[in-house]
Amino acid sequence: MIGLDLLTTIWRRLTLGDDRPLESLTSGGFVATAVLTSGPEPARDEVVAIAAAVFLGGSQGPALVSLVRPVQADVGAVAAAHGLSAAALTAAPPMTRVLQRLDALCARRVVVAYDLAFQAPALARARGPRINLAPRLSLDVRALARAVGVPTDGLETTAHALDVAVTGAVSVERHARVAGEIALALLPRLRARGARTLRDLLALQQRIAVPA
Repeated sequence: MIGLDLLTTIWRRLTLGDDRPLESLTSGGFVATAVLTSGPEPARDEVVAIAAAVFLGGSQGPALVSLVRPVQADVGAVAAAHGLSAAALTAAPPMTRVLQRLDALCARRVVVAYDLAFQAPALARARGPRINLAPRLSLDVRALARAVGVPTDGLETTAHALDVAVTGAVSVERHARVAGEIALALLPRLRARGARTLRDLLALQQRIAVPA
């Protein structure tokens, strides 16, 4: 339930009013984020990798990409499951330090993610009771894709349906960058659906239930 509760809190705080036009996602930019967890349960498992890619003017920019040292999960098991280096995981910075860098990058920017219902509880668990949702607006591109009839069986399925290129090896950075490109590719379809502002997008994603 933490995922639904967290998203409800986000929507209640942010749908009160954000009249920035859709075009602000291009002109003002945004940050596309992705996380990798130690297991399939985001509210229970640990974040072990994070990526956050800046998009500005409709183009990809620099990215924060970092492994995160697990506290409770078995490093060897996590490394084997995700094809990571156990040594690199052991040497990775702690979650508190990575979150500081993530928050600095995302400050005052719209955040987009593919499947916010997964990512939000994973980051909420990582933050613990000090979570602060107020500073940023978060868009779920998977829910928005579903709202305009684009397949949402997975990141690559959605990307291919929108002619978004998916290149390179599977990684949390690739996931974030492709999520950002999907967000840009969705803008004409969302406008055709009647969306004009970021508030419209938030209201639209709230109405869409995306299956896990």
